[in-house]
Amino acid sequence: ISNLEAETMRQGEQNRELVQTVEVMTDEANTVWYVVGTKEELLERGIIREEGGSRVLFIFGKRGQTLVPARTVDPTMFTAADQRTLSYIPLPAAEEGDEAKWSVITPQDLAVVGSPLDERGRVLGDALSITDPQQFWANSRYLIVVQS
Repeated sequence: ISNLEAETMRQGEQNRELVQTVEVMTDEANTVWYVVGTKEELLERGIIREEGGSRVLFIFGKRGQTLVPARTVDPTMFTAADQRTLSYIPLPAAEEGDEAKWSVITPQDLAVVGSPLDERGRVLGDALSITDPQQFWANSRYLIVVQS
């Protein structure tokens, strides 16, 4: 009987450890990161970079460059959140008289965004509403939103 009691206690401890491990792994699997800012801020912080484009005669700089995420991502520069509870990301207000337009430059599925979008797929207004977190975060755990 004492051997069975010891075995029961050992297995109970193993079960508690397994439950704790599953909880930690679930939390890690549901952690997502996002950052919101202007093009200048995010370029300066090294979160995004410009790619492509071509030089036009007599115009300094390049035309047609595309914003893309940086090749290496530092999670400390992002806000961490749990995708199971994150359904709303506030966006800073635009300057007075302007309507804020926000471009999502990471590969999230914008079909499940509840916020209004313009014809170019930019988010309008002061918040990004997510209606289906699983589908929205399926392509990338990182979200970068740039003010257009």
